[in-house]
Formats: sequence, structure tokens, C-alpha cells
Amino acid sequence: MSAECGINKELEKSIEKEIQKWLHILHAVIDVSGKFFNLAALMATHNPNLSQALQHFKKGQVSYLSKTTQNEVIELMAEKIPDNILNDVLQAKY
Repeated sequence: MSAECGINKELEKSIEKEIQKWLHILHAVIDVSGKFFNLAALMATHNPNLSQALQHFKKGQVSYLSKTTQNEVIELMAEKIPDNILNDVLQAKY
């Protein structure tokens, strides 16, 4: 039983390290000035609704592309990433 606990602790440490690595990468990508909008514009090439919304976006107007909204998106993604990683690990065949 103690070997199993050791394996679980090591697995948890490994998962947490991977989560932190990807969160750091995610923050770096999205926090770069202007990159969030560029990413949204790229995504808009495949999403007509997003494309239409971005066509109406002008600097100074109220929008959902503010730094606050970007941070909220990052936080929401950060909440989901650990669950997805954990599910992938649990479903993996060893």
C-alpha cells in the first residue's frame, strides 16, 4: 500500500509540474500585447460569428477583448486543464 501511495504522490507531482509548465506557456502566449486579438482574428477565419464580431471592434469601444476578459479566459482554461490532464492520465493504459 505504501508503494502505491508513493506512486500516486509522484504521479501527482508530475501532473502538477506539467500543469504549471502549460499554464506558464499559456500566459506567455496570451499576455503578449496584441497577440490575443491576432489569435482571435485567426480563429475568426473559421468562425463566421467571431468574424462578424471582430469586424465591429474598434479601439475604445466596449468589447470582450479587454485584458480583463483575456485574464478571465486564461483563468477558465487554467481550471479546465488540470481536469483534462488528470482524465487523460487516468484513462491511459499503462
